[in-house]
Amino acid sequence: MPTSAPTPPAPWVISAPPRPLRCPRSSPRCEIETRTFVPWLRCRAAVMSAGTAAVAAAVSDRDSAARERAAGALREIGVPAARQTIQALGARDPRVRITAIQALGEQPPSPQAIDALVTLLRDPDGDVRGEAVSALGGFGPMVEPRMRTLAASRDAILRRSGGKVLDYLKEVERLPIADRCFDLALAPWSPNLGLKEDTVFSTPPMTVRFTRIKNSWFASDDELSFRVAPANGARMSVHGTGFWTPGAGRDSVSIVWSTGFSGLTMKLAVAGDALQGQAETFWDFPRPHQTSRVTGLRVPCK
Repeated sequence: MPTSAPTPPAPWVISAPPRPLRCPRSSPRCEIETRTFVPWLRCRAAVMSAGTAAVAAAVSDRDSAARERAAGALREIGVPAARQTIQALGARDPRVRITAIQALGEQPPSPQAIDALVTLLRDPDGDVRGEAVSALGGFGPMVEPRMRTLAASRDAILRRSGGKVLDYLKEVERLPIADRCFDLALAPWSPNLGLKEDTVFSTPPMTVRFTRIKNSWFASDDELSFRVAPANGARMSVHGTGFWTPGAGRDSVSIVWSTGFSGLTMKLAVAGDALQGQAETFWDFPRPHQTSRVTGLRVPCK
C-alpha cells in the first residue's frame, strides 16, 4: 500500500542541524546560526507566510520550543494578532503567558487587554504576575483608577498587586520621555568596515517608543531600565526589543540593542522633543567598534 507523505512541521518548529557548524570568528551571522537565536530569525520569516490563526494554534503545541516560537511570532505580528495574543494568556505554559504579556504591553492598551492582564495578577507563577504588573504599569495613568480599586480589594493578592502597579506608576511618571515616540537618524558609521549583511546588527528600528515597561534583562534591582520598542509600523530589528535607561539627571538616556552577542548602544541627551548623541557598535569577537552621530525628533505615537 502506498504510504502518505509525512506532514511537514510548521515553519516555526526548527530542527537541529544534522551536524555542528563551524563558523569563522568574523561572522556573527554564522555564529548565530549555531546558537539559540536562529529560531527567532526563522520564526520571524515564517510569520510572513503563515496565517495568524495557524501561529496561534501552535501556542498549544506539544513541543515547548514550538510553543515559545509561536508566542514570539504573535508578538512579532503585533496589533493584528491582539485577539489571539489575549487568548494566549490562558496557555498552560508560563513562558507563553509571559511572552503574550510582553506583546500586549508593547501595543496600545485596550479594555480587553487590561481585563486579561488584571486576571493574571492572581497567576500562580510569580514571574507571570511580575510581567503583568509591568505591562499594566506601562499603560500609564489610564489604569490608575482600576488599580486603586484593586488596592482597596478584600482579596489580599489583588490588593498587593494593585499596590505594586500604583508604586510602578509613581516610579515612572517623572521620566521625561516615557511613552513617547521618536524618529531616529544615524550618520554613516565610522570607520566604514564594509560589513554588508552584518549591517543588520548595527541597524535599530528607526522609529521607536520609549515604553514604561520595565526591562528584565541586564538590569539590577535598583536600576530603572525599560523596554524600547518599534513604533508606528517600524519593523522589529534583528535584536528584538531593546532597553533604555534614564540618566541620573533625567536629561539623558542610554539605549542598548543586543542579540545577546552583538549590537549597538546609544548615549543621548534629551532636550525637549529632540535627542542627540552617539551610537557605538559592539561585537563578541575581535572587530573594530564603530561610532555614529545620532539625532532624534519626537513624533506622535500611532
